[in-house]
Amino acid sequence: MTPNRPDLLEYGKMDAGIEFTIADGMKLRVAGRGTARLLGLDRTRIKMMDVLFMPGLDRRLLLVGKLEERGLDVEFQCSSCVIWTTDSAIALGRKVGTAYMLKCDQDKARLFQYAGVGTQW
Repeated sequence: MTPNRPDLLEYGKMDAGIEFTIADGMKLRVAGRGTARLLGLDRTRIKMMDVLFMPGLDRRLLLVGKLEERGLDVEFQCSSCVIWTTDSAIALGRKVGTAYMLKCDQDKARLFQYAGVGTQW
């Protein structure tokens, strides 16, 4: 999920009134969906499919369940996390407060392109 429309490539508006309730109880409407890209470890390009554009969200969010549905593993440790393909780590994060922030450079579209596995997220 992203609050930034420029993060998304191959963008399409969503007319259906889909809403999410975020942790603070606020409801946000999904305005569109697209593909986002960023650079992971060793400059691995990671492509995120079906990323939701949600104006009003205060930060970009990844849903761990969606990553796992697409064949990735997310390992949480005391102060860090790692996103794995079947054979290698593709992204690292560090714990900041109660959230985990990914350590990665922004690609041209300011997010992720996925490579190295047969399926995409």
